[in-house]
Parts: sequence; C-alpha cells; structure tokens
Amino acid sequence: MGAGGGTVAQLGRHRYDAVNRDLALDAARSRRRPYDIVVIGGGATGAGIALDAASRKLDVLLLEARDFGSGTSSRSTKIIHGGVRYLAQGRVGLVREALRERAFLLRNAAHLVRPLAFVVPVASAWEQVKYFVGLHAYDALAGSKRMRACSWLGHGELAREVAGLDTTRLNGAMRYFDGQFDDARLLINILDTAAAMGANVINYAEVVEFGKDASGQLRAVTFRDAETRLTHEIEARIVINATGAASDTVLSLDDSTHTPMIMPSQGAHIVVAAGFLPGENALLLPRTPDGRIMFAIPWLDHVLIGTTDTALPGNAAEPTPLPQEIDMILDVAGRYLKRAPTRADVLATFAGVRPLVRSHAGASTAQASREHRIEVFPSGLISITGGKWTTYRLMAEQCVDIAATRAGWPVDPSATTTLRLRACPDDDTMIDRGNAYGRDADDVAALSASGGNGSAGRLHAALPYGTGECLWAIRHEMARRIDDVLARRTRALFLDARAAVAMAPLVAELLRKELQLDDARVKQQLDEFTELAAGYQCNAPPR
Repeated sequence: MGAGGGTVAQLGRHRYDAVNRDLALDAARSRRRPYDIVVIGGGATGAGIALDAASRKLDVLLLEARDFGSGTSSRSTKIIHGGVRYLAQGRVGLVREALRERAFLLRNAAHLVRPLAFVVPVASAWEQVKYFVGLHAYDALAGSKRMRACSWLGHGELAREVAGLDTTRLNGAMRYFDGQFDDARLLINILDTAAAMGANVINYAEVVEFGKDASGQLRAVTFRDAETRLTHEIEARIVINATGAASDTVLSLDDSTHTPMIMPSQGAHIVVAAGFLPGENALLLPRTPDGRIMFAIPWLDHVLIGTTDTALPGNAAEPTPLPQEIDMILDVAGRYLKRAPTRADVLATFAGVRPLVRSHAGASTAQASREHRIEVFPSGLISITGGKWTTYRLMAEQCVDIAATRAGWPVDPSATTTLRLRACPDDDTMIDRGNAYGRDADDVAALSASGGNGSAGRLHAALPYGTGECLWAIRHEMARRIDDVLARRTRALFLDARAAVAMAPLVAELLRKELQLDDARVKQQLDEFTELAAGYQCNAPPR
C-alpha cells in the first residue's frame, strides 16, 4: 500500500502542475511496483474513486481512453438533485441518499454547485394538492439538509417571478429548491484535487488488455497512449472498471463470454438564448408526450431545456439528438413559455448516454434502475455501473471500501464527506461565483492579455471565453485537443456550436504552440472538430 499524497491543505491550493499529462505518463511508465488501484474511466465515478483512494493514502492510477468527461459526465442536465420523479415512483431510499449527497456537494464544491429555485406550473386544484404533498415530502426527506422550504406562488406572484412563463392557463405554481452545477468543470476540479493528493491521472490512455496470474487473478493492465500509439503495461493490485456506458466493452476484456448488462438510454437537450426564460428561476415541466418531466434551466447566461429518454441500440461515443427528440423538446417548451423557441433559435444541442443497468429482459429504459451496482468478478475485477452525478462520491466510497476489504488494506474510513475540492475556499464567504471555475483569476487575466485576441481577450463576441481560459486548460488541465478546450474546459460547444466552430482555428493555433503540433495534426484536429460540432448544431427544418 502506497504512502499517498497528504492533505489538500498540505499540498497547497496553487500547485497547478498537479495535473500534467507528460509528467503523469512518465510516472506511470517508469513505475517499478504495482499501483494499489488502477481505475479505468475518467468520468464522474472514476474521478471520485481516484480522489477517495488518494485521500486514504492509496497509490492510484486513473486511465481514460479519451478525454476526461468526454462521455456521459459532461452531458448531464446540470442538476444536483434528489430526484423528485423518483419520489413519485416510490424510490424513497434512493431520494434520501441523493439528498444527503446533495448537501455534501453544496458544501465541498460550493464554487461550482449552487442552490437553484425550480418552479412547477400548476393548472388545476388536483395538481396543486399533488405537488404540494410531493414537494413537502421531498423537503422532509432532506431533513436538516433541506435548502429552503418549498412554497406556493399565486398567479400574480408567478407572473412577476417567472417572466418567461405563459401563465394564462395556470392557477399558480409550486417552488422548491435543488442544486445546479457545471458537470465538466466539477469533474476537472475533482481530478485536480485527486492529483494534488497523489493520484496519477492520464487521459487518452485506452486500456486494451488485462494481465492475469496463474490463478486467473487480474494483476496488470495494458494501455495504449493515443498520441504515440505505444502500449504500456502497468501492474495493479486492484482494478476498478468505472467506464459507465462503455462498461460492457471493458468487461469483455476480462471475459470474452461476458453478457452485456448496460441498457443505454439517450437524453437529449437544447440550448437557447437567456431571453426565453429571463431571471433566476428554473422550470420543471411536468407534462410531456413520453410521460417524463422536462426542465428549462438558466445556465451560464443561456437556457438549457431537456431531457428525453430514448432507448439506443448500442453505445455511441458521440451521441447526437434525434430530430424527433428536438421536436419534442421544442413542443413541450412551446406549451409553457411565452416565446415558443423554434429550431432557428437553438444555439446548441447535445445528448448523453445513461448507463442504465438492465434489470430483466424486455425492460424499458424508464423501468431500468437509476441505482448503481457494484460487482466483483472471478478475476478480482471490480465493476461499478449505473448511478448518477449526484451520488458519485458515495459510489466512489463504496468501491474503495470493497477494494480495501478484498486486499486486506488497513485504510481509514472515507473522509470525502468533508473534503473540500481544491478550488473551494474553506471560508464560505470567500466564494466568488463570478470566478467559479477554480482557476486563478489574476493568472487567467494575464494569459488573456498576452494572447491579444479581440475585446478583453475574447475569442468570440457571443461567449465569455478568451485566450487565458484556453491556455490555462492546455497548461494546467490536460487539454490536448480542440474539443477538450471548447467542449469541456470551457463550455463553448454546449452553449453556441457555431460560435465554437468560429473559435476553433484560434484554439488550434494555441494548441500548436503549446504542444508543438505539426501542420498535419492541426489540420486533422480542425477537421475532426468541425465534424463533431455539426452534431451540436440544429439545422432547421424538420417539424
């Protein structure tokens, strides 16, 4: 068992070289003893496991086949929540568990997770009773960790509070509180904290083979560096599969006869201008054609609307919303908003794949469990599937507990319920939500000034991102490609796809200089990003 990395405070909040791909790759290749834990998958769950393990002084290596969060973890509805819909389904334990985790995130990542008011339109006396009872039960399950009590908004108050809502056919609304966050940015902060505590994290490192001893126990993984195409074997005492929707692919490396257990479901979203829902209240839209609920949420000076639940035949690495999904979202939004958005108003679309765990043959995605499942296979491989962003910390704790028990490690209990992420100030009054991404504001400003691109260093007039944020991403956050910078280190591609395409050549030049890319590689990245961004654009008609 390794010596671990100490505490965040001991390492210091401004040791920005903690996340550096070249150093991380060199450390993994030159290591001559096994890691305690090798985590496969750099999404929310994998990052959480790396942090939990490192905080317990275990030596941990995390390997991500693509970029951190490039799958499901960057494509959520941006809500940290207990799950109002799950309460209606009677999943009380799941809701209580998630509400507890919500409280931890609101404290430990307060620079990125904030309370948000959700308004539920009510059109009848029956709906008023139903939502009044349900939301008071939701608050009761949160107990002392409740944010603010739910309340009734009369017709006049509703019209004043939610200016973008069409109230002509409404009696009023119930308002309750949940959490909102930026998923990709929270992921980077988790990885940064894990690295500061001694974890080694590497993106673009696909695991391609497992090594087993004479008794069939998993003892090594081989990964391929996507940049050099070279493979490297790493010894491990415990291996954890946290690849989400790609879990079956990794499990097939362990056992070629593995029966798939993931039932992929796609959730689509659209993004429109802030004017469609001005103010600080989000909407929960309770009546949709597929019997789900939808949300319209103020997010980064835009409005995000979604989501859907569409069964997929397989796991797409880059899922794109189907035309009928976009039409359904627009239709539902048009029933509630004063200004009904059209395809011409959509600035970006995106979809994420939910890694739902198949419960029985023939089950629908709506019936599939949202709870997570941890399994230990005969080879000793630990695999975690299912779950959601809100409960990532608990899932990670449980995985490390199982790993420590199997290996006989005398580790301390998890302390991540009180562990603040590196960018989250210890003093709550010092949280500056205008600088909520965990970057040093002065350093970013200096980088922007040095870049000299346009007004205040902005790369595009429609978005707030400049040279500084891009250089920071490349130098301190392992961004290696255009989409790393424009989709996940900034959220440009998710906010305005056409603006992101216009920014791409400028970002490509920054990558060329910082990573010493040749002309062919720069052109390849530009071509690939243009193709990728096409899937985020809503090119009118259908309907």
